[in-house]
Amino acid sequence: MAIVGTFRRQAVMSSIFPIREKVTLDREREPRLVELDEETADEVFEALASGTTRKIFLELHNQPQTASDLAEVTETSVQNAQYHL
Repeated sequence: MAIVGTFRRQAVMSSIFPIREKVTLDREREPRLVELDEETADEVFEALASGTTRKIFLELHNQPQTASDLAEVTETSVQNAQYHL
């Protein structure tokens, strides 16, 4: 089993949730598989541990959406959707 991704994380210290990191799409990097025994796998599984995060991820896989659209589809608040983004 492997996970594919091209995301780069950047620390955001001024956020209301300082433990979360800002995620930006790195269009120059190629997607890669993350093997289960890699150190990076822990980060991937931690990010996808929440059911809400997985629902949002699946919705974004289907089509780009705003936080308010994602909140409606996943039956959560806009603030919670933004947190999981």
